[in-house]
Amino acid sequence: MKTMNLLKSAAVIAAMAMSMAACNNEDVINDEQKSDKLVEVSLNCAGEIKDMGDVPMSRAGESNDLYYVQAYTIDESNNGLLGYADGLFDNVSDMKIKLKESDRYLFFATLIQDGKSLVYADVDSISGSSYYFSPFDSYFNNEFSYLGSFNSFNLTRGTSVTGVDEDGYFIAYDRPYQVRYYGQSEEYTPAEGGVVNINMARVSFGARIEVENMQEGDAIWVNIEGTQGMYIGYPETTLTNCYSLFNLMEAYNTDLMSDGTFANNYSENVLVSVYRFDSENNLFKVAEKYVDFRRNMIKTLKVNITDNSTANSVNMNIDREESWYGDPESVDFIGGIY
Repeated sequence: MKTMNLLKSAAVIAAMAMSMAACNNEDVINDEQKSDKLVEVSLNCAGEIKDMGDVPMSRAGESNDLYYVQAYTIDESNNGLLGYADGLFDNVSDMKIKLKESDRYLFFATLIQDGKSLVYADVDSISGSSYYFSPFDSYFNNEFSYLGSFNSFNLTRGTSVTGVDEDGYFIAYDRPYQVRYYGQSEEYTPAEGGVVNINMARVSFGARIEVENMQEGDAIWVNIEGTQGMYIGYPETTLTNCYSLFNLMEAYNTDLMSDGTFANNYSENVLVSVYRFDSENNLFKVAEKYVDFRRNMIKTLKVNITDNSTANSVNMNIDREESWYGDPESVDFIGGIY
């Protein structure tokens, strides 16, 4: 796994940054020292996407999911990466790219399920195309752009812009409410009609809140650092949501095994704060602790209201952790964002 060893080094971030000042496609195609022949290849994303069962990357036709791909040429002279092309898609049948036959490439990709609803977009008044903000920072055209200049870092981070506030400022979260995937290819040498395989890992975690001794009028707000938070009000007592991890590349490289499958070892230590509403709807912080949320796992936190007469009579305990797989009631993380 030569490529994976390269990607695990800190140098890959610096190499990807070169794309911000990379040459445009005319420079790539007109390089007289190399063959000008272009070949068209398809992209295939597998790994844990396939393990989910619905295989979203194999679906033809439009969907509400968004797939973002960046392609880099491997710069032999500087042992780095040069930005080549990027594209934002909802139709996987359009994920075809033209590559120079003589060059070698690396691909990075991310998928956000229901991304059209969960990532903020604005419509260009001239072109009519939708521009999706972080983590994509790209126009949505179902085709690759060969300018070679794009944001290299947001693809590897969980941070997403989800909207704008009443003053016009962006609303962004480091661990937003999302089922997200991140993947990388091995070094690829183009061949006409070939396929680029991108190994994808689900880079999300689950949080389930169970409230005990809930009575009429009770309401709890649970803030998981970097997320939109979770609200539970009587008569509801349970809520389960999913969130993106923050450091996607680190999660990927930590859990990637030699056979291309993934362990579930990567975790992020996140501050969880519990607030209780009093009878006048004021919020009081009543519990706080750091919790390890593991990739691909659901962590259950039990909130126990010990005394309904005072706003601060609440305990929080970590009850259990369970695999996302084999738990069909929680795979889709049915629940709301309040």
